[in-house]
Amino acid sequence: MAYCDGLFSRTTHHLSGSKVAETSKTSEQLPETVTLKISRGRILDPPVFVPGRRSRNWCAILSFDPLKSRSVLREFLQFKPGTSTYNAETLRAFSPLEFGSDWDSGTKHRDPVHKRFYGVVIDLTPSSLTLRRCSSANESIRLASRLRISHHEALLAELKSLRARISEIENALLGP
Repeated sequence: MAYCDGLFSRTTHHLSGSKVAETSKTSEQLPETVTLKISRGRILDPPVFVPGRRSRNWCAILSFDPLKSRSVLREFLQFKPGTSTYNAETLRAFSPLEFGSDWDSGTKHRDPVHKRFYGVVIDLTPSSLTLRRCSSANESIRLASRLRISHHEALLAELKSLRARISEIENALLGP
């Protein structure tokens, strides 16, 4: 029996037959943001994970390939075998992420269980990671870029106001 988390679906694989029963939630039912626990620098309870010897699970930081048009590069996070945890030490705010899981049926083709979760890190603390859900890898990379730019602009505006306030304080202390 293979299990995908409650965010997406539960799938039962009958090894003796080809019957696959699947129930999945629609995208309207999925939360806009997902908060994951972090312990000892590792992401616990990823949004997509299928346990088992034949499953392939990963978490990757996404980016566009500058040499190929519309191609996505993946920087895979270190996975700890025997657990469902990923190393979170390389994550930064506004990193676009992909959690993925495939189930290999043992034949020359893969079972129809291909689960993906795309998101952007919007909050990162030593104990938690909050992701804004996206529908595709391209959307998550573009959203991360927009968030970085708007955050940068907000920091510059705050810097400008702080410098003006420092100037006011210096004038008040030094006198006219």
